[in-house]
Amino acid sequence: MLAGSRLQPRGVALLLLGVALCAAAWFLREAVLLWPGVFLVLLPVAAWAGLFASDPSLAVTRGATPDEVPAGDALRVDLRLTQRRAVPPGTLTVTDPLPESFGGPRSFLLTPPGRGRTASVSYDCRPGRRGRYSIDTLAYHYGDPLGLATRRARRPVATEVLVTPRVWPLSEAEPAASARTGETPIPHLAFSGPDDVLVREYRHHDEVRRIHWKSTARTGTLMVRREEQAWDPVAWVLLDSRAAATGRGDAAAERFEWLVSLAASVGVALLDAGYEVGLIQPGVDTYMSQARAHSEPSRAWLRHLVDATRTERRTLTGALRPAEQAAAGHLVIAILGRLRLDDARELAQLRDGQHRCWVLYLPVDPADEEAVREQRAASDLLGENDWELAATPAGVDPGEAWASLARVRRRWAG
Repeated sequence: MLAGSRLQPRGVALLLLGVALCAAAWFLREAVLLWPGVFLVLLPVAAWAGLFASDPSLAVTRGATPDEVPAGDALRVDLRLTQRRAVPPGTLTVTDPLPESFGGPRSFLLTPPGRGRTASVSYDCRPGRRGRYSIDTLAYHYGDPLGLATRRARRPVATEVLVTPRVWPLSEAEPAASARTGETPIPHLAFSGPDDVLVREYRHHDEVRRIHWKSTARTGTLMVRREEQAWDPVAWVLLDSRAAATGRGDAAAERFEWLVSLAASVGVALLDAGYEVGLIQPGVDTYMSQARAHSEPSRAWLRHLVDATRTERRTLTGALRPAEQAAAGHLVIAILGRLRLDDARELAQLRDGQHRCWVLYLPVDPADEEAVREQRAASDLLGENDWELAATPAGVDPGEAWASLARVRRRWAG
């Protein structure tokens, strides 16, 4: 515990006034001014000295409910302060040193509860940014009744709070072939052909005997029969964590938090729909949150994203290698900051027909003509390679952008 006493502004003013009266009594030879001056000097000094022996010695506990909360949601904090020593009447100010993202320190003026008694304080706060937070101390000030001096102390009381990324509800999440119904799952790359035969586009090395000629004639593209088999839907979420993608400064940090929140929302929507979701970050090991490996896969996904940080990597080279090496038919969703032409060239290498590929990106400032031209060229290049794109401004509900991709998906699948 750290403790110390000091005069308050009122006490300092009385002390200076007393010194001034004593000085005037000395120079003017007026004894009538001396005794009031002495009194005014001794009063704050006595209050200050008395607080050395007047520590209420508080025992403090702090509880946070829940101890894991999404950014922006309400967190309940409960303080219990038990006084272990008797002290003269006075004032007690308790300060909980919350981080700025929680709204900053909270202070409360209390009446000392009395020896052996407990005072309780509860309040709500809303953590604004994801992270692992440890609130280690609680400060209190005990002052004399006249407010001339205070004794300051800190008590160790550790409280851990995990703030996960904010999650936006994406109601258009694509449902995976359901294990809930007990039916054989069918991948979304399959099309319904004549006579209810499941078909897909012809791929190299497919056997000629599997070609479905009626579907080929109807679509104008070689189609083959698809054998029904157990299939685990898989999605890959590319989170663009490069510092260059969001710029510099406080605004850049906010833009990156938005990308993390968007990745969290997309992952939760897909996990809830039964997908296994992999998280890809440039220069960071791939993370796979398996829908059946955890009792709460969405919670595991959000906990992993708590630690996502920006990196100094400058390109997306090799970032999609896990998806390129995976079996065909997966869903790839790239969540990008500024959409650059070099990045579009890298993404376009994921060949057409191997996976379904979507991009959610932050639009550039319309006043930046060069950035607008580059974004348009990058968008055209990805569109030519069958990537579907949607812009989602930071801080705006991404539901509409996600729904636009879902509408494209339904047209593509039907």
